[in-house]
Amino acid sequence: CSSDLAAARALQEECLALGKEMNEKNIMAPVLFGLGMIDLAERKSEAREHILASLRLCVETGGQLQQTSSLIGMAELVLREGNPKFAAQLLGAVDAALKALNAALEMDMKSFHEQTLAAIKTQLGEEAFQSAWEEGSRWSLEETVKKVLGE
Repeated sequence: CSSDLAAARALQEECLALGKEMNEKNIMAPVLFGLGMIDLAERKSEAREHILASLRLCVETGGQLQQTSSLIGMAELVLREGNPKFAAQLLGAVDAALKALNAALEMDMKSFHEQTLAAIKTQLGEEAFQSAWEEGSRWSLEETVKKVLGE
């Protein structure tokens, strides 16, 4: 519902202002990601900026699990931009990173991840999906982040 998203955006923006005021990157990173996810839901162009800013802060603070969530958000974004192969590679890299970290997806990302995964498979078909997934699964988390950030 758009009023729920508007309320969520207002809270996120308030949290971001407080995080900036305190210069707390550990607060700002998830808040920027939350704004990016709201932007995705509303199909706003700011989604890329917010998700990438969150990813950069997660790298700075060493939040590897949070980096995987940002990468899932980017997978959805690049899928919408017409690049399902890169989206599949990103999710393959996320899967490999989670295994390397011996971690599971953050709870609030599970259904979003499943929806993105299903949409990618539909667009690519099973064989092309599997190939792209396997390619991405050979990327390290650091390498994947650099690809996303264009470094």
